[in-house]
Amino acid sequence: MSVGKSFSDRRFQRIHLHWDESSASEVLGVKAQLSASAGGPGQPLKVFDLGLAGAALERRGLEVQKGQTLEVQFFLPTQKEPILCRAEVVWLGEKSFGLRFVGLEPKDRLTFNDYLQDQLIGAALTKVDGKFFSADLGCQFWYHGPKETNVFLWTEETGVDQGPRYLIHRAEIQLDEDWFFYDRGQFFLSLKGEERTQLEAVHEPFFRRVIHLLSQVPQQRGPLGDLLNQLVESRPQWTQGGAS
Repeated sequence: MSVGKSFSDRRFQRIHLHWDESSASEVLGVKAQLSASAGGPGQPLKVFDLGLAGAALERRGLEVQKGQTLEVQFFLPTQKEPILCRAEVVWLGEKSFGLRFVGLEPKDRLTFNDYLQDQLIGAALTKVDGKFFSADLGCQFWYHGPKETNVFLWTEETGVDQGPRYLIHRAEIQLDEDWFFYDRGQFFLSLKGEERTQLEAVHEPFFRRVIHLLSQVPQQRGPLGDLLNQLVESRPQWTQGGAS
């Protein structure tokens, strides 16, 4: 199904925020762990800011010093294995401290970049008014985001006040040239224009990416939130976090 050109050609490189410790909020789903020399093992830390240049972590009484170089593991919900990198402590706060990455490996930089782009794309998903639907589209909901991202949903209202409001019978999610399909409990993929195939264990990273993107939608109540819950419940072994 073709839905035309992307509404936006913007390319997101990193999250850049004016960071204020007093109003810091956790980057959900991401944890960090320091090396043994900094008292790290067994103490996964909250992450308050994350970009390609560095991060802000929960301090929790750790004896770190400005200028100190640490080994840090980052656990991303889209990755089974943690990212290990070296980082310099560049500032200290009462409850947190800031890190600047030192010599981040190209493959790890790419992983961070992909993660941050999907985080921004998910947050930017916007419901398309039904008057823009083509006559043969047939779905009840269409959400559009940057970088040729589209979510099409075929739904049925449950009629209940508590719990899921929408039962998702079918979903088609486009991420650039890749498509993810959900059809009454079955999952399929079409990568880079190839023929549609059934979802298998080898596709777990892509499934995690879909989950991460949907989890960034600001308002989780509604059809996208119900879709997210259905997908998570269908593959709980693929949606567990890394550090605990």
